[in-house]
Parts: sequence; C-alpha cells; structure tokens
Amino acid sequence: MLLKRYKNIEEEGLQRAWKSFENSGAMVSPFLYYDYMKWIFNGGFLNNRGYKPFVECVENEAGEILAIFPMKKKFLFGTKIKMLGDVQGCGCAGGIFSPKLSDSEKEKCIRLFFKTLFERGNVRLSRIREDSLGYRYMKKIFEQVPRLKKQACVTIEFGDDYEAYLKSLSSSVR
Repeated sequence: MLLKRYKNIEEEGLQRAWKSFENSGAMVSPFLYYDYMKWIFNGGFLNNRGYKPFVECVENEAGEILAIFPMKKKFLFGTKIKMLGDVQGCGCAGGIFSPKLSDSEKEKCIRLFFKTLFERGNVRLSRIREDSLGYRYMKKIFEQVPRLKKQACVTIEFGDDYEAYLKSLSSSVR
C-alpha cells in the first residue's frame, strides 16, 4: 500500500472511486460526499482563508484506491495540515473506505495515512466522529499521546432518507 496525493479532485480515477464508495453505502457523513467536497475544493468556504485543499488516497500496488482522506493545508502563521471536513459548514471529518476492505485492511490504511501525515509536518485533527473507524484506530495508535482531547461534536440524525431531510431544511440552512 502507498499514499498518493491528488491536488485535483476532478481527476477521473479519484472521482470514479469516490462515487463508487458513495453508491455502495460506505459514506460516514453527508459532508464527505463527492459533490459537496468538490464544491469546497472549487472555492466554497475556502476563498481568502489561506486554505489549499488536496486529497490523500491509500492505493494498492495496482493503483486501485482503497481509502480517501480529504485534506487541506493552511498557510497562516505556519503551515498546518488538517482534515478538510474541519471547516465551517461541515459536520465532521473522516476518511472514506472501499466497502470491500476488511477491518484489518482499513486499519492498515489508517495507520499508513497517519504515519505519513505526521512525518510531513504540523498536523491538527479535529471533528472526527467518535463512532468512526478513524477515531477508533487513532486511539490505538496514539495511546501514549497526552494531547488527544475529547469534545462534544454535534451529530445530525436524518434517518434513512437523506433527501427528505435535506428538503426539510430551510434554504438558508441548505
């Protein structure tokens, strides 16, 4: 496995894998859907804020994308790497995994992602859901790290019908 960075969210292979994960029900948050992240990449919330979005993907030796992690760099008072879901308007941050991966394979993806990420520089991780795989494995990886702090994160329950929930929101909230 290797970690590959995509600077363009519209690259065909990345877009195809992302949409495939969505269609299989592998999503953890409506804020991680491809179309929403594409909007953020193309300027939504990020204009004039010093952010540069990118996507880190874990790929196998054949180049097949196994996991997708939307990220951003912030160039204000030093470079900080953060998860892209950690912006105003997003519910939570996290990764998206191929539905055909076992839990142990997902853990390998997460370990590779975190190991490589922390080797690259100043990292800040927040808004990661407590019930997500990323959080569970993060706790295992960082058991010795005293800076892991826990805060309440707002969770929005919308049942099985996301479209009905979205239509129930006022236009100013959508």
